[in-house]
Amino acid sequence: MTPRTIALLSLTAILLVGVAAGCESTNKFTRQRYETIYTGQESYEVEATLGEPYHKFSNSWTYIHRRPFYKAVIGFDGDGTVASKAWYDSEEMGDHPESLDVGGPVTIESRGNSHVTIDD
Repeated sequence: MTPRTIALLSLTAILLVGVAAGCESTNKFTRQRYETIYTGQESYEVEATLGEPYHKFSNSWTYIHRRPFYKAVIGFDGDGTVASKAWYDSEEMGDHPESLDVGGPVTIESRGNSHVTIDD
């Protein structure tokens, strides 16, 4: 093999590993991974399993996947370990605005005359 061929093969291998790693990180928050989270687990282990949360509060983290919609809320105790967890998806939430898979703003109308428009 010529040095050029070796260089091209090496570059191709590096790019493939990078793409594979990128795909893995974008797919970290899944139902299967969520099911592995358990009470008493350390917060750093949760982040290693599910990735960076969408919202991070002192006592809970929220993970959201838009399309298809699903979300999880992981609750922590004072020691920073998992105290609770909850899973929500479009089947469980029905027509809740967060679960709608639509493009553009969503309008919520009350039984009165008022309404709220939510821009995504």
